[in-house]
Amino acid sequence: MPDNKHVRLLAMVLCIAACTVVLRADLFLQMVEEKLAIELPGLKKAVDGNPLHRGVGWRVWDLVDGTGQPAAPAAPAPTPEQLIRAEAQKPTDAILILGGSAIRLELGVRIERDLKKLGFSKIVRRGYISSGLTDPQVLDWTTEAGDLIRTYNPAAVICQFGANDGQPISDGSGKRIPFDDPAWAAVYATHVDQFMALVSRSGRVYWLELPITSDKRFNEKFTKINAIHRQVSASYSNIRYIPTWDTFAPDGNFAPMLADSDGVTAAVKAADGIHFTGHGAKILSALLLPHIQEDREKLQSTGRNSSGKSVLSTK
Repeated sequence: MPDNKHVRLLAMVLCIAACTVVLRADLFLQMVEEKLAIELPGLKKAVDGNPLHRGVGWRVWDLVDGTGQPAAPAAPAPTPEQLIRAEAQKPTDAILILGGSAIRLELGVRIERDLKKLGFSKIVRRGYISSGLTDPQVLDWTTEAGDLIRTYNPAAVICQFGANDGQPISDGSGKRIPFDDPAWAAVYATHVDQFMALVSRSGRVYWLELPITSDKRFNEKFTKINAIHRQVSASYSNIRYIPTWDTFAPDGNFAPMLADSDGVTAAVKAADGIHFTGHGAKILSALLLPHIQEDREKLQSTGRNSSGKSVLSTK
């Protein structure tokens, strides 16, 4: 029976023999690779997963082009961020409709329906109850609108804000300023300006004035808020401020019943005197649509505005 010394020697010899076989096999495969790359141009093969070649340092088969030479390495795949950025740069025909409960309810529904009748198909409506430009804790509209604009790169944005903004506002330092404080207007104007600067980067912006209501307290707030919206929007050439107040107050006072373009007379506001009925929404939407049609007719010949974006095309 062999002693331990002979066993160890035998094991060493077998190990050396095995390594020699593997290395020779590796050299043989490498020679085959070089031969085939010359005689069979265009051949593509990957053997890095082959168990014969694992752990012995044999290189992955190079991709070769039609000349038998190694092909140039492929360009790296774009990152998700690059894909999103490239997609966002493509002009679209989308129209965003943004605002509070009025946009969520009858008014937003009616505007969307009327735009579809005009031939617009890419309409994105976002209306959030109790939201506005005063309190970002309810909803941060700067973030929300920014995400929507990056996603859809719209040709136009329709906005109505302010109905929920008659409340204390933060000045940025954590101090809450009451609505009736003289400093409130300046802080609120800053919020409005930041939002208008954001949405005006897309295309045309249509800013709907807050209409008169049956509630005197709301009317006092709306008057103050409308004045700020009108003033700030005047500094943006692509924002159209759409007046609505006088339409629902033909004699200076709130008119609960009005006739629409078809001559049908009905209530314009719901029981709360603030939100629209379907009839009232139809009347307000009719104030907006001529401006959209006018812009489309002016710019449809080129299909682009000065920034190269699609402008209100239905094609």
